[in-house]
Amino acid sequence: MSVVQSLQRLEELTIGGIDGLKHIIGSGRGHGSNTSKEFILAQENSRFLMPSLKRVHIGKCSTLESMFPICCVEGLEQLQTVQIFDIPKLQTIFPVECNLQNLKLLMICIWETEKCGVGEVLFSMCVAQSLLQLELLIIIGVDGLKHIIGNGRGDGSNTSKEFIPPLMPNLKIIQISGCNELESLLPICCVEGLTQLQRLEIMDVPKLRYVFDECDHMDHSSLQYGNQIFLPRLECLRLDGLENLVDMCPKNYPAKWPSPSEIMVKDCPNFATISV
Repeated sequence: MSVVQSLQRLEELTIGGIDGLKHIIGSGRGHGSNTSKEFILAQENSRFLMPSLKRVHIGKCSTLESMFPICCVEGLEQLQTVQIFDIPKLQTIFPVECNLQNLKLLMICIWETEKCGVGEVLFSMCVAQSLLQLELLIIIGVDGLKHIIGNGRGDGSNTSKEFIPPLMPNLKIIQISGCNELESLLPICCVEGLTQLQRLEIMDVPKLRYVFDECDHMDHSSLQYGNQIFLPRLECLRLDGLENLVDMCPKNYPAKWPSPSEIMVKDCPNFATISV
C-alpha cells in the first residue's frame, strides 16, 4: 500500500520550511530511488489520493514547483482552505479540470523578492465553474499571473459555444496586490455571479487595464448589460497604484455599478468615472 493510500482520512496538510522539496505529490517516475524531492509518492493510476483533505497550509518552501498534479483531479472535492506563503518557484497549484466545489478560502502571498513562477492563468474556466462556495480570494505578489480565470482561449475549453452559468456566487472579498503582469481581474461573464461581493481591493497592479475584461462566450454579448447594476452588495472599493487602469470594463459593455459606502481611487491616472 502506498503512503497516499494510507492517508484516506487526512483532513489537514501543513508543510513549512522544507528546502529541496519540489512536489507535494509526485509519481516517482523518472526519479529512480531518489524520492526526497516529493513529499508523497502516488501510484500512476491514483485518482482519489486524499479524499478527506479540507485544509492545506504551505509556506517557506523555496524550491517547491507544484502542489496538486493531474492525478489529484478527483481527490480535491472536500478542500475548503488553501493558504500558500513564500513559495517563489511555484508553477502549478490546481489541475486544469479539478472540482473545487467546497473551496471557501484561497490565499497566495509571495512576500519574497524573487518572482513567483505561477502560470499565466490561475483557474481554467472549467475549474472556475466549480467554485460555488469560494468566499475569500487573496493574491499577493504573484508576478507571472496574467488572468485569474481563463477567458476560453488556450485553457483547454471551447467556451465560445458553451453556456457559462454565473460564477463564484458566494465570493465576498477579493484582495489583489503586487501582481505585476496581471492584465484583468476577471472576464466580464463572471460579474453576474458576484452578487455577494462586499470588498474589492486591487493595489499595485501596473498592467491592469480593466477590472472585468472581455470574454469569448456567445451568451455574454455587450448588449445584455445596459440596465443591469453589477456588484449590488459592494461596500468597499479600493483601487490604488493602477497606472494603466482605464475603466471597470470595456466601453462596449455599458454596465452600471453601485455606490459603495467606502471608495478610494488613488494613483490611477487613466481611470474613468464609475457609472452608477
